[in-house]
Amino acid sequence: KEIKPIKYYIKKKLSKSIIEEYSNLAKEILRKNKLCVITMAGGQGSRLGVNGPKGMFKLNIDGKLKSFFEINCEKLIKANKQYNIEILWLIMTSKENDLQTQEFFRNNNYFGYPKNRIKWKDSVRGKVQNKKSS
Repeated sequence: KEIKPIKYYIKKKLSKSIIEEYSNLAKEILRKNKLCVITMAGGQGSRLGVNGPKGMFKLNIDGKLKSFFEINCEKLIKANKQYNIEILWLIMTSKENDLQTQEFFRNNNYFGYPKNRIKWKDSVRGKVQNKKSS
């Protein structure tokens, strides 16, 4: 099967009316809860100086250290409140970091995200795990 580039747009080159049209479409999709967020979290953070998953790397955001995972959670929580929904979050890990990533979320109380709306990708079997996060 041939891999072809996907069509994309450069926002600053779009007209205001097209941006408004796409924005309204996105808002409608959010209001209908017709999406999920997928985080590709299989990489290790060794080059970033993190002993474990890359998503555990912390950045200084306005004087507070926050991991990539926490930053993503905050954005999802904001969207959930804005559109009165709970977005499904699929986190795709690897066999090398799956347990450590799930433990990091548990130890941080899922950063306030509803744990029943987080699904973990089992990279070994290629299935989404529907088990309850403990």
